[in-house]
Amino acid sequence: PGPDLDKVEAAVRTYYSLVSSFIGDPTKGWAFSRSGRGGGTDRWDSIWERIASLSQRLQHVAIDCIDFRECIKNWDTKFTLFFLDPPYLSAISKGFYGNNFTWQDHKDLADILRNVKGKWMLTYDDTPKLRELYRGFEIRRINSKLSSQKVPRGTRRVSLRQILITNYHLGEKKN
Repeated sequence: PGPDLDKVEAAVRTYYSLVSSFIGDPTKGWAFSRSGRGGGTDRWDSIWERIASLSQRLQHVAIDCIDFRECIKNWDTKFTLFFLDPPYLSAISKGFYGNNFTWQDHKDLADILRNVKGKWMLTYDDTPKLRELYRGFEIRRINSKLSSQKVPRGTRRVSLRQILITNYHLGEKKN
């Protein structure tokens, strides 16, 4: 968008792109479901309700696109909940982030999180190196699929072994 584009119009265009593209990634192509929940023209029936709901949900949420060191320093209070999803170490996610997040960056993040006043939740790939880096915090293994992967009919998405790390107790795991 050019500098003359109204911010609301820019937001509408961005939301349209995200709703109508495959996971909002133009390099993956367009994907429309012809039927089923949210498929076909039903996708547009509730767009205004979704925008209103999202607007209310995000009313007190801040999303920054800055270095994590600065972000945590700017927002850390005892009332803050940080959700962090740094670049993973595994080869399966290399190239998705468009940056060079080094091992030193991973260590810096762990060091900073050790002193955060608020709560934080972090997702990572499940590696012994990361488990060691975050030893002493709550670590829970989670399984998921690579949702941004477009797969041919009849094939399956890549399974991911991830960990959820927090500086607070999550409660008992439910099956």
